[in-house]
Amino acid sequence: MPTLSINGNTIECNLAIFDMDGTIIDIKDRVEMMAKVRAEIMKKTIGDNATELWAKASGIDLKTGRVRLGFALTSAPRREDLIVAATVIAINGESWIEAKKIAEQIYTEADNILASTYKPILLSGIKKALRSMKDAGIKLALATNAPNISAEDLMESVNLKGVFEIIIGTDDVVNSKPAPDMILLACERCGCRPDEAVYVGDMPMDMIAGRRAGVTAVIAVKSEFFSESGYSDYDSFIDTYDKMRARESSS
Repeated sequence: MPTLSINGNTIECNLAIFDMDGTIIDIKDRVEMMAKVRAEIMKKTIGDNATELWAKASGIDLKTGRVRLGFALTSAPRREDLIVAATVIAINGESWIEAKKIAEQIYTEADNILASTYKPILLSGIKKALRSMKDAGIKLALATNAPNISAEDLMESVNLKGVFEIIIGTDDVVNSKPAPDMILLACERCGCRPDEAVYVGDMPMDMIAGRRAGVTAVIAVKSEFFSESGYSDYDSFIDTYDKMRARESSS
């Protein structure tokens, strides 16, 4: 079985499953741009006061453009994030059915703008690390709380879509992370048992999802999520992908 070497720890695996935001691409840059575009559309659609309420619930500081960790924009799957927007719109006077429709229209318009104007920033060393794993015979998969089409478009924009055997998003499962469903589905579609796989992520909920799925190791990528929460239930910690090495099976 191929192996991964991380800071002196050796892990055997046939499949490496990655989170996307904060693990493959720079989450701070992406969510701040997403917040900016959504806020602009919110203001023209529902007005300043309702937009300010939405921003507060989503963890966005409209004056500075900063996005707080652990709030809806950075941590919730798309369907839950939409509920935040729909609730604010309903408070603003719309019926629940209409509020959900308007929220979906706003988020879809923002997605379309971002798809045509935004280029994600990759984490340093990730392309080389992915290529090293693939060359060593390790299958690669993506499991993210982002919608499928969004994840596929983002990976295509940075020339990584073809690197992954499969991309699993919120559209593929009933329960998003920290439930194990995405990881288990990735294992199933790649023809691997969970105990032959590792899961790599930048949030505590990634580690929890990996533990619940029964993967052989959960690997944490350096992020503010871990430093702020003090969470430490992971098997290996990466502060830079340059410290990750993959080797082919010796047998």
